Amino acid sequence: MFMRFVILQICLLLFFHKAYSLELFGYKLYSPIQDFSDQGSFTYNQDQIAGLNLDPNKIINSNNQVANYFLKSTKNGNIYEVEGTNDKLSLSPIECLEMQKKFVVSFEKKNSNFYDVSSQKLEANLQSKSTWDVYLNDEINNKNIIFTFTCDYSFNNRRLSISLSDFQYMEDENQIYEERLQKKMNEEEVKKIDTSGI
Repeated sequence: MFMRFVILQICLLLFFHKAYSLELFGYKLYSPIQDFSDQGSFTYNQDQIAGLNLDPNKIINSNNQVANYFLKSTKNGNIYEVEGTNDKLSLSPIECLEMQKKFVVSFEKKNSNFYDVSSQKLEANLQSKSTWDVYLNDEINNKNIIFTFTCDYSFNNRRLSISLSDFQYMEDENQIYEERLQKKMNEEEVKKIDTSGI
């Protein structure tokens, strides 16, 4: 009896630990993108890493309906968005919408103990497109995470997109990076001033 109790406690601990870590397809937000350099090819914005196109055969926790996986990076090199897409979707519209509903409900349940959760179906210009956003708000830690699932089942563009993003984190990190860069440039300018002869 005691052993069952211990096993149950361990399972609950693992479940809630996993629930609290914000991840999609096994990739956690805020992790250094360099940690996954052996799993794909980097994309660059000028000389800076902007993201990582992941090799579908190396995904930590892949989904059989997703063909392309991307990690997007802040200027400081940390993940602010995980995205999976499929531009050649074989699901019917009904199947995609059912999958969308299951993902949204599952994500809400998984995170409702740790965040204020709200969901919204976005207005679409096309009747053949359905997008749901799940918002996780944590005012104490200034986190505004968005889980998005889009089904686009128009005739010429049948696709799905699933993403987990923290745009506030991206903006904060990029601002920190820019401030450090500016400080470094100012320090270098001070060093260049010729004070000889004084």
